[in-house]
Amino acid sequence: MGVGSELPPWTIVNIVPCDLKSECPFFKLVKVDEDQCVAYCGAADRYPTRHDARKCASPVWRDCPFYQIHRGELLLS
Repeated sequence: MGVGSELPPWTIVNIVPCDLKSECPFFKLVKVDEDQCVAYCGAADRYPTRHDARKCASPVWRDCPFYQIHRGELLLS
């Protein structure tokens, strides 16, 4: 059975490889099917799209505004 029939529609844009890794302490992978996962951002309290999740896994994850806000490194105007 396909992903679309088992998961809510919003998760289709959030599916990432289950081997996606990040050094960000707020990044967590959540298994939603046998071989499919979604990323969870604890700093933003949301499931980012796969595009944004890949940025979290990149070497520049510390530049993420959600990380910086959560750490108090980015001043809000």
